Amino acid sequence: MRSSPKSKRVVLLCLLAAALSGCADYLNRRDTVSARAGDAVDANLAIQTINPQPPAAFNNRTSN
Repeated sequence: MRSSPKSKRVVLLCLLAAALSGCADYLNRRDTVSARAGDAVDANLAIQTINPQPPAAFNNRTSN
């Protein structure tokens, strides 16, 4: 029995889809924590800032 070119194409597409589905699983398990991963130095500086508010934020007197 000979296979037709159409059936060969279907088999090839199925194999290609199976190979690409393995790549999708790999990409879902990246080593990053979030989309903004990589700026740990900036995050640590922001956390360790002693007084992040401007001096005007502590002015509790309202003008009359």
